Amino acid sequence: MRSLLSRLSDLYTSIPTQYWYLIILGMVGALRFVNLGFDDMQAWDEAVYAVRSMGMLRFGEWIDQTSVSIDGLYSSFHPPLYIWLTGIAQALFGFNEFAGRFFSAAAGTATLFVLYETGRALDKPKTGFIGAMLFGLSPLVTFYSRQGQLDVTMTFFVALTMLLIAKELALHKAGVQWISAGLALGLALLSRSFVGFGVGLAFLIWIVFGGVTDRRKYYAALAKITLLGLLLAAPWYVYMTIKHGGGDPLFFVAGSDLWTRIAVGFEGNVKALGPLYYVNQLILVLPLAVAWGALGLFRAIRERNSSWTFISILFLVFFVVFSAVRSKLAVYLLPTLVPFSLLAGRELVRLTEPGNRREVLITAIGITLLCVFWALRQEWRDAVREALASLVSFDIGLHHITPPLVTFLLAILIGGLLFVVWIRRIEVQRICRYLVPVLLAPAFLVMVLHIVWIDRFRHVDGAHALVSYLSEIRAANLIVAGYERNPQLTYYFNGADIGWDSEWTIRRIVPPEDSLQFRIWLTQEMQNESRDAVLIIEKDKFIRYTVIDPMRIAPENYALAFESRRYAVFVFVPFVNLIANRKGTGAALRDTRPIEKLHL
Repeated sequence: MRSLLSRLSDLYTSIPTQYWYLIILGMVGALRFVNLGFDDMQAWDEAVYAVRSMGMLRFGEWIDQTSVSIDGLYSSFHPPLYIWLTGIAQALFGFNEFAGRFFSAAAGTATLFVLYETGRALDKPKTGFIGAMLFGLSPLVTFYSRQGQLDVTMTFFVALTMLLIAKELALHKAGVQWISAGLALGLALLSRSFVGFGVGLAFLIWIVFGGVTDRRKYYAALAKITLLGLLLAAPWYVYMTIKHGGGDPLFFVAGSDLWTRIAVGFEGNVKALGPLYYVNQLILVLPLAVAWGALGLFRAIRERNSSWTFISILFLVFFVVFSAVRSKLAVYLLPTLVPFSLLAGRELVRLTEPGNRREVLITAIGITLLCVFWALRQEWRDAVREALASLVSFDIGLHHITPPLVTFLLAILIGGLLFVVWIRRIEVQRICRYLVPVLLAPAFLVMVLHIVWIDRFRHVDGAHALVSYLSEIRAANLIVAGYERNPQLTYYFNGADIGWDSEWTIRRIVPPEDSLQFRIWLTQEMQNESRDAVLIIEKDKFIRYTVIDPMRIAPENYALAFESRRYAVFVFVPFVNLIANRKGTGAALRDTRPIEKLHL
């Protein structure tokens, strides 16, 4: 046993520290592909883009997928780079969940190494490693790296553009990075409209306010980067503008509902906390980095180090712009987390080196603990907000002292006492030695838990199981009840509901506004259908933001045969006996738990 441990120790010490950093980052990246094919495709964005790439492959619409996209321009208006990549994955792996998410996971993994290289080039390998780990272990980053959406790919190219500009500012290689930065910017613009320009804006602010001596040189560099980015991205934008916008140069500005997102709130997603929404979100998605990132931001701005000042400005540009708009979408934080994680990593390295002030280190650790407590439970946050609102309105009373509030305060009190006792007993050298592993190890375990267990079941709407069940009972005539289109069903039905060739015949019926009429309406609709018709009820598409009980609106002479979290299937009563006797029908689902099949 001792010999084995000795060999392992020798192996560990024989590998340079930088290689261990890369190995660990590779493990974090590889975990993004574990269980990547989990059910189901997300009901909206993920399924929308998967259907778009499916249609692109099926009908050869590689440039403009409007004719094969759900709601036409609603989907095809977004840049096509991730759609092209997904099409390649679907050609390789088939039309499945893994293919739809493959390149998002790949981009999420690549972003870790971009952050590592940025920190290594500007400071030291440890800075890059800690910054990449803080970013990669964030629950938000992990989640979206495993979703087939545009945002992680865009974030990768934003991070790459940042890296190339920052390295040029630090190393002064006579502008060799500008061309690469321009190409990376163009790919960012082909991943998601407008967001990539945030890097250019940050560079411009750095030139104007960063204490630059040779501004003309950097203005020329900014022009080169922007021009190259536009040259790469512009052909697709120009083509779409001419074809669908009549040549209107503001076509994409108007079509993206930019003003609605800024001033009103997109699709009802309005920030109740106003400008503080993303402050709160930053604490929730990156609690381990908030204190260190804030200190790093302050230091980078104060010292006016060229590269780190640029990185701090990049964070502020994204954070201020997204905080100013009224729309609340947590995914907006992704490009913001890239520079912030690096700033936090740099500060963690600095404060854990010998000779730094113990008071600052202890204060930062205490703030980190508070952030972790705040991020732990939604009910705690709600209780604190209600208590603060009552204090502001002078509505003070015992009725505001709720169990969640008491639990939160007790957790803070007990945690604070234990922290004080621990600080008094431990030497600062030991804190510096073990702080980084103590912060990162639990975050790594939480990420593994989500990937291996939680995410496998948390997102199961039952769409995949629904289609499998309908195939087993050989249903062909389907009636879908719900107030709007459903990209998730479109994907799993292979586009049958939007006119593509398929074994399914699907008719969508839209429920009336009066909920008291649902049962009567469904009965009338099904009276005109053949007896082998199958009724699919979308439980969340009868009353907005409400999941209905399908048994309360079941049409006459129809019985529940299948139910999942989002869907319910009803069949004509004599048809139940027929399908129940067919081989392999299996148990139906109710709220993701088995229920017995009806035998009437």
